[in-house]
Amino acid sequence: MDCYSGNQNPAVATLPMGKLASFGRPFVEFDVRNKEHRRHFTQYLQTNAWGECPYRFFLPGKIIAIAAMRQEMLEYYTNKEFGKIDC
Repeated sequence: MDCYSGNQNPAVATLPMGKLASFGRPFVEFDVRNKEHRRHFTQYLQTNAWGECPYRFFLPGKIIAIAAMRQEMLEYYTNKEFGKIDC
C-alpha cells in the first residue's frame, strides 16, 4: 500500500513514506483514451513539468513511464488517422 493515495499501486515500492508524502497527488493509471490524460501529458511535453497535473501517472509493468506514454500517444493518434495497423 502506498502512502500517497492509500491504494495498492504497482508503480511504487511498499516501503512506508513520511507524513509529507501522504499529501501528494494521487497515482492514476495513464489511459490514452482519456482526453484529460492526453491533455495533461501534452502539457507536460510542452513545459517539461508536471506542476499543473493533478495526478501522478503510472503504467503497470513499465519502468520508464514517460517513454511508454509517448508510445501510447503515438499509437493512439496514428490509429486515429490511419486506422488500426497490424504489425
